[in-house]
Amino acid sequence: MLQAEIKSNDLIAGIKKLKNEIKELKNELKNTQSKSVTPINEEIIGDTKLIVSVVENGDLKKIVDDNKNANEKLAILLLQIKDDKVSIVAGSKNTNIKAGDWIKEIATILGGSGGGRPDFAQAGGKDINKIEEARIAAITYAKKNLI
Repeated sequence: MLQAEIKSNDLIAGIKKLKNEIKELKNELKNTQSKSVTPINEEIIGDTKLIVSVVENGDLKKIVDDNKNANEKLAILLLQIKDDKVSIVAGSKNTNIKAGDWIKEIATILGGSGGGRPDFAQAGGKDINKIEEARIAAITYAKKNLI
């Protein structure tokens, strides 16, 4: 019965083949996600790069980390709709914006909650219809606190 399920008379060989297929699919998914990142809107406020954007695809945490590594002064907040919920990730580097405080304020607009450290925070929200309102509020918050 197991041989039929694995489509091989040699169970060990069949399991190894399935494990390799899973590994290949994971790598393919990872590559696809990193290549299909939505263009991100950014602006410079004083000497700080501000990024607040709704991202359709990609790993939000990786995008935040990559941008933090590439910029000396950065405030970044990304929103993404996934499975009828909104994921929010924020980061701050060498600014007076605390990512945890910023994300808490934005998550409440989306009927959610979250938090984190001053340099990185994550949250989730339930109301995908308010994603544009949350994006605008995140920009307003950042501009007010970057001055």
